[in-house]
Amino acid sequence: MMCEHGLCPNIKLHLVIISKIQIKFVKKNFMATVAIVLENEIAQYVRQLTTRQKKTVLNVIKTFAQEKKDWWDELSDEQLSAIRESETELNAGKGIPHKEVLKKLSKWL
Repeated sequence: MMCEHGLCPNIKLHLVIISKIQIKFVKKNFMATVAIVLENEIAQYVRQLTTRQKKTVLNVIKTFAQEKKDWWDELSDEQLSAIRESETELNAGKGIPHKEVLKKLSKWL
């Protein structure tokens, strides 16, 4: 079935999903590159430290590594914004009941 713009709604949905996946891939690669740059910069400074200073830095790094990470702190600003927007909509009574969502999803699966 064609829509007025020549694409069926499912194809439009697929194109949106593909675009979002591509954006996530670019962001993920960018973040990996940033991490590598940071690791290299840290390594340059560590080489300049005395053994005593290196032991202190190692203890700090171990402390950070052992801390339990809260998934909330790992969310991007975009994700946090979407969550807050969703909460506002729910508080305004614009939510969709769980049973309704499951019914719609069952048609897709």
